[in-house]
Amino acid sequence: MPVLGFVVALPGEARTLSQQRLDFEATHALPGGHWIGVSGAGPERAHRAGRKLLDQNVDALISWGCAGALKEDLQPGHLVIPECILSANHEPLVPDRSWHQAFLDTIPTHLTHHTGTLLESRSVIKTADEKSRLQSATGALAIDMESAAIARLAKAENIPFLVIRSIADDALMNVPEAINQSLNPRGDVRMGALLLGLLRRPQDLPGLIQLGRSFALALTTLRAVRDAQNTHFSLKGR
Repeated sequence: MPVLGFVVALPGEARTLSQQRLDFEATHALPGGHWIGVSGAGPERAHRAGRKLLDQNVDALISWGCAGALKEDLQPGHLVIPECILSANHEPLVPDRSWHQAFLDTIPTHLTHHTGTLLESRSVIKTADEKSRLQSATGALAIDMESAAIARLAKAENIPFLVIRSIADDALMNVPEAINQSLNPRGDVRMGALLLGLLRRPQDLPGLIQLGRSFALALTTLRAVRDAQNTHFSLKGR
């Protein structure tokens, strides 16, 4: 069976695939002979994690984790399995078509999923206005910071890739300023900075609670996908 490499930005997302403690910038074995790399946020970190997985002789790459909605009909917990990833410089990157279609056929019927275009961002998109502008300009359904980097690496290595993302914030959600000021470059929330931010901006607390609930819905969906695949994620259709 082909060996798959999962690139995941954050440890919280990685726990939907593995119960072991997973650290940034390390690779870990998964059930079924597959591998996971926890990259941190952003395309450069995702590329480095992907390269480490290639050193484990994986046969294909999967970008796994959360995304932000650009279209208003996408809600937290909805799946995005894009048929095209649009890079920041407008290069279209297309997943393996047969694998993409075969994976769609395995999605549990109770999960709402979308195909279409996923847009690359090189920074955190913080406001509903930014999301609306990007959606109007590109027609993309959702956005993330890592998938295009994985797609570019897979294309360069001539191996298949797939993107599996769950919506963690809807198109109308503004990221609370307390969160923005507490994030470090790899995507960690510095708790001291977050608490200080909430002391200064207590009005951010409802938005923080909403974001936490939305993230939890996204992770629940990813676990459901994992369970439906029975950890195999085989390259069906190839």
